[in-house]
Amino acid sequence: MLAALAAAGQSTELHEFAQLFASDPPTEHQDASTALAPLFQRANYDPADVFPALLEALAYPQAASPVLDLANYLTRNRQVPQHPAHELIPRLTSLLKGVCAQLEKLEQAPLDATDPMKSQHRIADSVAIAASLCDALGLLGDQQAKTALQDALHLRHRRIRVEAAVALARLGDDDAIVVLSQLAEYPSTRLRVIAYAEELGLLDHIDDQWQSPAATAEAELACYLAEPKHLGAAPSEMEVIDQRKLAWPSYDEPQECYLVRFVYRFGDAVYTNLGIAGPLLHAFHVDLTQLPLDDVYAIFAGWQAEHPDIREVPAASLNEAHQAIAADIAERLSHEGVQVDQLIALGLFLGDPAIIATARKDDAVGAIVAGMSDAAWFPHDGASPRPLGPEEAWNIWKGRRMLEAFNP
Repeated sequence: MLAALAAAGQSTELHEFAQLFASDPPTEHQDASTALAPLFQRANYDPADVFPALLEALAYPQAASPVLDLANYLTRNRQVPQHPAHELIPRLTSLLKGVCAQLEKLEQAPLDATDPMKSQHRIADSVAIAASLCDALGLLGDQQAKTALQDALHLRHRRIRVEAAVALARLGDDDAIVVLSQLAEYPSTRLRVIAYAEELGLLDHIDDQWQSPAATAEAELACYLAEPKHLGAAPSEMEVIDQRKLAWPSYDEPQECYLVRFVYRFGDAVYTNLGIAGPLLHAFHVDLTQLPLDDVYAIFAGWQAEHPDIREVPAASLNEAHQAIAADIAERLSHEGVQVDQLIALGLFLGDPAIIATARKDDAVGAIVAGMSDAAWFPHDGASPRPLGPEEAWNIWKGRRMLEAFNP
């Protein structure tokens, strides 16, 4: 209902929206952000219809950050004559000092072993509020906020340090500019640093190596992996291991493609894999580090490709003609020493059929995709903790054909 009122954009609905949101906001940060989203997406409304009423929601932790983000957005885009929270500078400064003190304690204390998700949730909410407060105080330009912003600058969380450094730079602090330039080294904050540096006319303070296309690709993948629906945090280490310009599915012109190795360290545990940046941002859970680089590109190309004549027919839905084709391919494989264990589907690639299956060869089990005259065999040889399955094998088989056809 809140989002619908916000999307209506008329004065009466916006007044009602602001009153409802300020007095009874959604209980989750993401829901509060969703409710406010229409006000970021359109400019044909009067901000006076929602501010200063929305500022009453600062009393709610889950709503404070999205409300400040909207106020900051309107200020940055000159949709308001002055920041909507200009009369609340002492309150915002005090709130930032309190949040920084809380975050400092959380940084020093281990996660609650009985409820780690609750601890992570608290940290995420505090980080969001601190970042929004830093941005607001920088835009408000009051020198009295410097002490609180210095507190934020000395926290370990890089997102907060970026926002604090930018805010202090707006207030004329040259040391903060140095810190901001140093934060460009980290992929998870690089894009934000460069965007702020451009806004403030400070790009010449950012080392050229962090502004290169490869560094940008690395940073884009870091942000992608950090999204909650993916891995939820930026990697500990990242490195571009290969770069190629390839004709790519769905694009008219060749694309710069970057393969990036990323590493997560969780105590003694290490998680390593490869992702792609350029024509798409993506990473698989299965281990790609053992594959030839050509096949790593192929699995991403095959995964992204969409065409009405490229599809899979599940084994349970095969008609008699499809069953006969699958049987012929399986018989050919048996003569080559490969025994099909379970047929998963029949793949159809621009008229060419191929079985997608689990299989065994000699003493190895694995996944296979085999057409009338070729096969892609991926044994589970124990070298990978997350071996390829039939779905990944099918993506590689498709990708090989497309990349070979378009990149002679």
